[in-house]
Amino acid sequence: MSRGGLVVIVNAVIWGVVLIACSLALKGTGAFSKIQHILGGGAAASLLIVAGGMRRKP
Repeated sequence: MSRGGLVVIVNAVIWGVVLIACSLALKGTGAFSKIQHILGGGAAASLLIVAGGMRRKP
């Protein structure tokens, strides 16, 4: 498997965990404030992993 493919898979797993965490936080509530930090952390982790994984080696 290429490095790019692995990066995409890891990124998908991160977003899967983020979505599950959001669903657990929202269970029985309607509060966005409980999930905004989870989503922000997931977005930051995704950006770092994809950016670092797609960087070309010299």
